Amino acid sequence: WARSLEMLFVARLFAGFFGASLSTASAYISDITPKHERSKGMALIGAAFGLGFVVGPALGGGLALWGYHINPAPHFDTSFSAYWVAALCFANFLFGLKFLTESLNEKSESAAKKKRFSLIWHYLNIKTVGPLILVFLLSSLAMSSMEATLILFMGEKFQWTIKQVSFGFAYIGVIIVFTQGFLVRRLLPKWGERKVLRLGLTLFALGLTTIAVSENLTFMAIAMTLLSLGNGLSNPSILGSISLLTEPTEQGATLGVTQSMASLGRIIGPALGGFLYGAVAITAPFWASGLLAFLGLAVALVIYKFIPEHGRVG
Repeated sequence: WARSLEMLFVARLFAGFFGASLSTASAYISDITPKHERSKGMALIGAAFGLGFVVGPALGGGLALWGYHINPAPHFDTSFSAYWVAALCFANFLFGLKFLTESLNEKSESAAKKKRFSLIWHYLNIKTVGPLILVFLLSSLAMSSMEATLILFMGEKFQWTIKQVSFGFAYIGVIIVFTQGFLVRRLLPKWGERKVLRLGLTLFALGLTTIAVSENLTFMAIAMTLLSLGNGLSNPSILGSISLLTEPTEQGATLGVTQSMASLGRIIGPALGGFLYGAVAITAPFWASGLLAFLGLAVALVIYKFIPEHGRVG
């Protein structure tokens, strides 16, 4: 229904507030999944998210085209698409209402009593958990900075349009779905969370840096593949490790703080990337993102021996 920029921001605020269910889903998976399967469960959430990243834009665009054929009046096409998306969210709510039962019988009194910023500070100061949350923040900051400026970079350097860049983002989504839905589930039993996280952060950092030095589309394809594989490998390893290091009654609070820090990265990242792109150089956001990813890797290496390996079999 938004017909002004102000109303659009209000709508997005409501969507963000009520749609921030990723940490709850992660906590639910933690509660119902055995320790040796925990990171695999996190990977499935990531695979589902990546699948939505691929299907969602195509679905929204298709619905908008359908709406335009029904009525070419201004705004009808996008509103028509949004109504269908709202119906999909409502169907999701009904599914949860019918099939999801409470996964946690004992609630955390300590988490409930703490104020929001005290809670964040508390978990950031927990051994190994705090540094892993920091790594997740740095990864989110690097990824969002890249996403915000990639379309500008591709347009200026390779004359790509929004349509072509959309296919590029869809490719990233496909690789993430493959990585988290298939590859992680094969690598974790062999290597465990430590090695998978180290490999993921290394590939992620290399992929972001490769964007900055890419002079042709072949190098860009390599860069997109590396960063997608890296992101797909590292995220479930981080979330799974945090879950494994947290008391059962603290899962929701800990993963909520983790996702809150990732959201902070998604707020700062686009502003940082846009500033560097306009004020420094068109390659600056990708150098900065690569540096942030390498910093995350350094933090992970410092705490390497404390990261759990419950996903490893044998």
